[in-house]
Amino acid sequence: MQEREWRDTFRTFWSRFYFVRPDLDLYQQSSFDVSTCIPIAFHGDEGRGKLRRAIMILSMQPIISHKGPKYTNMSGHSFTSRLLYTVVPAQMYASNTIDKLNEAMAADVRSAYFDGISVTHAGKELTFRLVPIMIKGDWPFLRLAMSLSAGYNCNRKCHLCEGQVGSSIAI
Repeated sequence: MQEREWRDTFRTFWSRFYFVRPDLDLYQQSSFDVSTCIPIAFHGDEGRGKLRRAIMILSMQPIISHKGPKYTNMSGHSFTSRLLYTVVPAQMYASNTIDKLNEAMAADVRSAYFDGISVTHAGKELTFRLVPIMIKGDWPFLRLAMSLSAGYNCNRKCHLCEGQVGSSIAI
């Protein structure tokens, strides 16, 4: 994509997203150029590593594909659609490890939002900003990241209700 195209893509995205989240801090930042603000999602996934042991993968993913708005943000190789933050083996993410990693990733993204990331493009300096707008991932990640007690490996299955196996409102 040419510069004009990606700038227009970001401008269009942010003008439309305003109707979804008008309270987003970005809309209060008059000094930010929305044509260089990249919407991202925090992403977590519990996968399998060596010897089929669990690993937690934390990454960020741009909402808009690097190929442009006509493509999904998952098209192409994951190296081009995800920004890897860390990979942690299961034996290390007991207690509050995931909380600390999420705090560190949030601090890094906060800096990339408020301070920006300066790059030189076509002989001029641009400041890009990462703007987190959502969190996504598989259930093991979401359960750990949000400290939910419900899940498929305990009696309480649903985080939205009190239904549990063996109760009168079992699901």
